[in-house]
Amino acid sequence: MFQTLIDKFSDWLLPILLGLAVWYGIHYAVLAPRIVRVDMVREYVYDKSLPKDVNACLKGNMANSVLEVGRLEAALYTSTLKHVFLPFQEKTAEAEKRLDEPCGVSEARRKIHEFQQALLEELKKKQAEERARELARKQQELKLKAQREYQKQVHNQIRFWTNLLFGD
Repeated sequence: MFQTLIDKFSDWLLPILLGLAVWYGIHYAVLAPRIVRVDMVREYVYDKSLPKDVNACLKGNMANSVLEVGRLEAALYTSTLKHVFLPFQEKTAEAEKRLDEPCGVSEARRKIHEFQQALLEELKKKQAEERARELARKQQELKLKAQREYQKQVHNQIRFWTNLLFGD
């Protein structure tokens, strides 16, 4: 029984395991780096809100960073024809974090946030000024309306007294 198992192993399972090892080895050594370099340039989604130089830095260094951090995962990803992708995605996220400081991603996002906050404050300030102008205009209109009403009332009283005194 044990001899039969060893014979079957050497005749059937060993060539399959060696074939998988060669397949994975070729992907680890040659194919994964090339595929990752092409895919990172073509398919990686960059943040369009970041400046072009930051995205260029990410685009230029992402593939090397992914290969430094997760070459094993990249080889597993490419050797399974992109079916095992979760470990590779985790390593891609880790590589992205590693490139944060050298490429200035956080600094660029901070500057964008500050710029947006400044624009928001300026917009609020303009809206407040516009509201104040509108309120002042409405107050002026109400004053003019009250003044016209008063003048009309005085004019009616004068007409009443003149009609009473001189008769109409």
